[in-house]
Amino acid sequence: MSGPASLTGSRVLLIAPRFFGYDEAMTRELRRRGAIVDAIPDRPINSPWYHAAARFAPAATRRATERYYRRALKSFGADRYDHVFVVNGQTVSPALVRDLRRAHPEARFVFYLWDSLANRPTALGLVPLFDVAFSFEREVARKHGMRFRPLFSDDHASAAGQGEAYDISFIGTAHTDRHRVVERLDATLPPGTRRYWYLFLKAPWVLAAYRLTNPAFRGAKAETFTFAPLARAKAQQVFESSRAILDIEHARQDGLTMRTLEVLCAEKKLVTTNADIRAYAFYDPARIEVIDRQAPRISDGFLDTAAPPLAEDVRQRYTIAGWIDELLSDEDRSAVHLKDGYWTGTGDE
Repeated sequence: MSGPASLTGSRVLLIAPRFFGYDEAMTRELRRRGAIVDAIPDRPINSPWYHAAARFAPAATRRATERYYRRALKSFGADRYDHVFVVNGQTVSPALVRDLRRAHPEARFVFYLWDSLANRPTALGLVPLFDVAFSFEREVARKHGMRFRPLFSDDHASAAGQGEAYDISFIGTAHTDRHRVVERLDATLPPGTRRYWYLFLKAPWVLAAYRLTNPAFRGAKAETFTFAPLARAKAQQVFESSRAILDIEHARQDGLTMRTLEVLCAEKKLVTTNADIRAYAFYDPARIEVIDRQAPRISDGFLDTAAPPLAEDVRQRYTIAGWIDELLSDEDRSAVHLKDGYWTGTGDE
C-alpha cells in the first residue's frame, strides 16, 4: 500500500460544515500532510434561524453568507490556492465558486456531497463548476456523473476489546422515524440484553412540533427522548463499550452514515436499517445485520459474539486519511467500494 499523498508546500482552501468536529479532523489531516489550510465553515453563521433558513430558504441568507465568505477570503490574503475543497456546500453559491476559479485558475476544485441529494437538490448546480465531484450515494454518483466515495471514520484506532458493558447501543438525533425503530427493536430483544438508547431532541417544543407535523411522532412519549446533548466523552465511552451499534439512516438517503464507517473501523458489529450496505465490498453478514425498518428484529445469536477481524487495507480505506487520499487522486476509485458489477449496474441487485 502506498503512503498518503503529500501536500508539502500546498495551500488549501477548505469549506466544510461544522459537524461533530469532522471539519477539524479534515483540517488536521491536511496539515499533517504539509498543507497550509484556510478553513471556512459551510453555514458560517451559528444561529438556529440561519441554519433553518439556509436549508429551507437559502435565498434569504445569500447576501449575509456571501459577505462572510468574501471577508474571510480577504483576511486569508492568499495569492494562490493549489486545492479548493468544498464539502456539502449548502451555503456556497455558484457565483462564489466562479469567482474563486477566476482568482485561482491553477487550483484543483473538489466537491464532496455528504448529504442526500433528495434533501439537497440544489447541490447539482455546483457539480459542473468543479474539476471532480463526489457523492456518498452510489446511485446519485452514477446517475449524475460523479465519483462514488463513502464517508469515513475519524477514529483510526480499533475500539474492539475495550470491555463490553452493552450488547447494543444507539446514540443519535431522533429525526424522522428513528424512535419508532428503536422502540420496535427494543421490544424484540431477549431478556437480559444490555442496551443503551439515547434519542436526542433539542427541546420539548421540538417534540411538540413533530407531533403536529410528523405522523411518526403521534403518541410519542416525552420520556422516550432526552433534551440535553450527550457529552462527547460519554458518547465515546458508550461506543467503545458496546459490542454492536445500531444505525438508522435517514429514510430519504441511500449512502452509508458516518456511524457505519466508524463501527466498521472499530471492528464492532453493526445492526442497520440500510439494506444498500449489502452492495458494498466489505459487507459480511457475520459483522453486519440488516434489519427491516418497519419490523426490526436481530437474528438469534448475532449479539452473542464479537465481530471478526477486519483486513487492514479495508480499515485504512475508510479512515479520514483514506478519504483525503481519494479526494486528491486523479484515479476514479468508485468501483473499489462495491461488489463486482454494482458500480457499472451489472451486479445482482
